[in-house]
Amino acid sequence: MSVVGVLQTNERIKEGPDMDRLFNMVIRSVIGRFMNRGIDAGIDRMTRGSGREATPEQQAHSRKTAQRTKQAMRMARRIGRF
Repeated sequence: MSVVGVLQTNERIKEGPDMDRLFNMVIRSVIGRFMNRGIDAGIDRMTRGSGREATPEQQAHSRKTAQRTKQAMRMARRIGRF
């Protein structure tokens, strides 16, 4: 291999990890968004109930509790990101 060939090979090796790093960063970002959406959907699904047999006071209380639960889960995910 000539000197030019060796230099070109070294340049490709130097560029490779940067592209891998960029690719991993993008993939992790996308996967993180999907995970957050899935978690939000699961929390919404768990916190909503039929609510038909509850009195209006109980419904209001459960709505507030559901709101607090969702907020606590969002905060826990935000803290987990750091």
